[in-house]
Amino acid sequence: MEVVVAIIGSAVTEVGRSLCGSFPSIKNFISFQSNLRALEKEMKSLVDLKNKVIEDVDYPSDDQMTLWHREVEQILLEVNSVQARIGLTWISEVEMSKSLKRVSFMNNRITMLPDCGICCRETVSLLLQGNRLLSRIPDGFLQAFESLKVLNLSETHIRSLPQSILQLGDLRILLLKKCFYLEELPQLGRLSQLQVLDCSETSIRELPSGMKNLINLRQLYLSGTYNLKTIQSGIVSGLSGLEVLDMTSSAYVWGLKGEANDRRTTFEELQNLEWLHSLSIRLWRIQSLQNEDLTLIGRLRIFKLLIGPEAISFQSKHDKRKLIISGLQLSGEGEWIGRLLITNASSMHLDNCSGLNQMLETLVISSIGSYTGLKSLTITRSSSSLRPDGGCTANDDLLPNLEELHLYELSKLGSISELVGLLGLRFSRLKLIEVIRCDELEYLLTCGDFIISLPNLETIKVSSCESLVEIFNFPSQENFVPEPVVPNLRTLKLVNLPRLETLSRQDESGQHSKFIACVYHMKAIEQVEVNTCNNLRKLPLTIQNANTVKEIRGRVEWWRQLKLEEHNTKSSLEHFFKEVVMVNDKE
Repeated sequence: MEVVVAIIGSAVTEVGRSLCGSFPSIKNFISFQSNLRALEKEMKSLVDLKNKVIEDVDYPSDDQMTLWHREVEQILLEVNSVQARIGLTWISEVEMSKSLKRVSFMNNRITMLPDCGICCRETVSLLLQGNRLLSRIPDGFLQAFESLKVLNLSETHIRSLPQSILQLGDLRILLLKKCFYLEELPQLGRLSQLQVLDCSETSIRELPSGMKNLINLRQLYLSGTYNLKTIQSGIVSGLSGLEVLDMTSSAYVWGLKGEANDRRTTFEELQNLEWLHSLSIRLWRIQSLQNEDLTLIGRLRIFKLLIGPEAISFQSKHDKRKLIISGLQLSGEGEWIGRLLITNASSMHLDNCSGLNQMLETLVISSIGSYTGLKSLTITRSSSSLRPDGGCTANDDLLPNLEELHLYELSKLGSISELVGLLGLRFSRLKLIEVIRCDELEYLLTCGDFIISLPNLETIKVSSCESLVEIFNFPSQENFVPEPVVPNLRTLKLVNLPRLETLSRQDESGQHSKFIACVYHMKAIEQVEVNTCNNLRKLPLTIQNANTVKEIRGRVEWWRQLKLEEHNTKSSLEHFFKEVVMVNDKE
């Protein structure tokens, strides 16, 4: 197992850090570098450092944990030269020695490197990242590092790589992230031992054909490659050891069956990669996915599929297995989306898609069971009402493990209850509801039919819904005995809701004091924000909330006019109030 650790700063020596294919993502390691300066103060000994590194990475076995533990200690003891963040503008031949094993010149102001006169035959790790004034790597410079295994040139302004890099036969890790001016790669096929290649956020236009010979490559990062338009057929299928392929926000669009040509690889090539477990790519459409494609997706531990010409990736909590579908007509795609959800997708985002009503109806009709893996559902920019004309409803909860629901800019949505009834949702595990700019939304949810209580709901955020008059709507049956609707609500954020007067109009009759106490029992509430909701004069806060509330945010005028049920409640909560001025519905 090849492991190299990079540690920034003077208190803790620096080492390059990478990982072998038994780890899920090199980004765990790379991102770790940026946090190490803050960690230095907390780490008083080598043991603390090793333990902290181990906590940050998932390991498949105790044996590998032990091996990693030993390697970290050995590497830290072997660091020879650290000259980081000291303002170096160049490296002299004297500063390089054949006895150095690991060398770091990261985050300096180096403009040039020696072209000859150095000999570093024993050096295995060379860190040059963060030298933004460095635009050229002389051919003779890399010739001095014949044993190099780790080379980090990230965040430099190099425009090309010298041909001498192909002589580094032992190179395992090549990091080029954020080399924005790098437009072309040499024929890397001669680097037969290469395991990790990070070209994310570079300007490369194509992958060299020789890459198909990198049979030991385990992790390939091409995210943010906005100019990448060509991957020749056969390159990806040749990477037989590939485990991680990250092309998030890349311009390259993968073809599907029957669309292959010399300049375009297809999804079919991925089926030959038996070790692949993490995948992030873009597809044009859904229809051409074959059963074998769905089988491949189903066996992946991590995936992010961006489907459609407009699909953009946004980070969310449940990103491990994510579907993003954007800019497509979905009226006939309900069955296909259901088949994708069966792959245990944990998150789905439908953006700017038409035909949602028909798609959802087909999804219900064609479902053969619940989609138990889905934990986050986001629907944005749609004129669909989420109320199909067919009137069909699911017999069982199709999304029993849903934890987050995000609805943005749904111009025809009248209530979330439309979606609840269609998909048979119970929201028994729902933790967050966020609704923004849904102009026809009159109330958030009806409680009493499908949903009686939201026992795990922790956060409600509603913003810029100009027609909203209440949050919860309750049936008017005389015999209806409600349960506490949101007993574990911790955060309530209401912003720019001009017609909102109450959380539920049921409390205006004055006939249901027990009803009010039951429904509005929010014993766990911690944060409340009410901003530009000028007609909301009542909130279900009691004197007991003084033990849980941490902050109440709003305008001073609103706070002064707010009416609370108990006489002493307002004075007991006064010191939690904080004035806000600006309206930010996505804060």
